Amino acid sequence: MIDRLSDYTAPELAAASSWPAIRHYLDLIARAPANDLDRLRLKRHVAWLEAALATRGGHAENRAGAEAICSFWTAAVDGLIADAWRLAREAHEGSEPSAANVAILALGKLGARELNLSSDVDLMYVCEDGVEPPLKTLREFQRILSEATDFGFCCRVDVAIRPGGPLAPLCPSLSEFETHYGSMGEMWERLALIRMRALAGPVTLCAEIAEFAGKFAFRRRLDYTLLDDLRALRSRIRAERPRRGPNDYHLKLGAGGIRELELFVHALQAMHGGRKPTLRT
Repeated sequence: MIDRLSDYTAPELAAASSWPAIRHYLDLIARAPANDLDRLRLKRHVAWLEAALATRGGHAENRAGAEAICSFWTAAVDGLIADAWRLAREAHEGSEPSAANVAILALGKLGARELNLSSDVDLMYVCEDGVEPPLKTLREFQRILSEATDFGFCCRVDVAIRPGGPLAPLCPSLSEFETHYGSMGEMWERLALIRMRALAGPVTLCAEIAEFAGKFAFRRRLDYTLLDDLRALRSRIRAERPRRGPNDYHLKLGAGGIRELELFVHALQAMHGGRKPTLRT
């Protein structure tokens, strides 16, 4: 259970202000929002504070665990994304192709509902076949979430993990999505789609994407090419590791660090999730 900000007393908040980030957001929420975008950022800051205070010990020492905090923060960001998508669609309604034909997909920690308080938000867009993507609406949506103002920002949005990479079209069609992953998809992309989750879009389109992603990400038969691909991917991760002093350790990229732990878990999911669906979560 995550305590609400209103549950804290003034002395408790003052004590928590010893953490600079908490003090920064407490200062921000003390200001009056000037417009809808500031109100969205205010909503974000309050949720962030509630999650951060829970890591510190919370109200009356009601300290929450990592799973509860990540679940709470993920749900809060899901709500921010829904609000930002509504505002973006309202801003361009009638001026370009309908946004009703677009699916917004979460990847990474957001997709797995394990978002932490410093994570980027990894998103992907896919539109129905035969329609023109609403690019102005999508860019407005990203701006609403990621633009930093005097009132702060909502989320750092990363849309580079999409079919064809950052130079490819922002919003591929379903056929383009399936063609890319079906014919050119690499191992890291297979693992990335393990954590895909639909946030918005037509029910039928989201279901078709999920069905294809499940078949692409999870093998029904284990073969040595899969193991070779995973081994090569680990070598790439280790090659990216920053060169530091002999007593320094990089928590994310170091041997046995966060990225290798994620690779290990996702490898087991890819290897066995095709035969045991309960392992896909």
